[in-house]
Amino acid sequence: MCPHHVCSLLLGNNLVCSQVVVNMFQGKSIAHLSFKAYKLNLSFACGPCATKHYSGGAKSMTYFWLKNPKSYFKVLKIGSDKSAVTTALRIQITKFASQG
Repeated sequence: MCPHHVCSLLLGNNLVCSQVVVNMFQGKSIAHLSFKAYKLNLSFACGPCATKHYSGGAKSMTYFWLKNPKSYFKVLKIGSDKSAVTTALRIQITKFASQG
């Protein structure tokens, strides 16, 4: 888990968000990408973990949501097929965001 001043809510189109996440994971620079980032604080709302089951025998996804207080309609959903990873990440994020 990255520190709270680095962990941020990324807004913009999905391609830019994906590029930022992949570049950070690979240790590459993100300076050339255009995105907005906000420092996590208690004004952010973090939702409970939920599980979505897909038909056709696909894996279930466990996810939670994070809402920027400056945005009325945008919600970032964070999830994984590994529920322990999602739960651990949510616990870390709720140290810096309120529970919604």
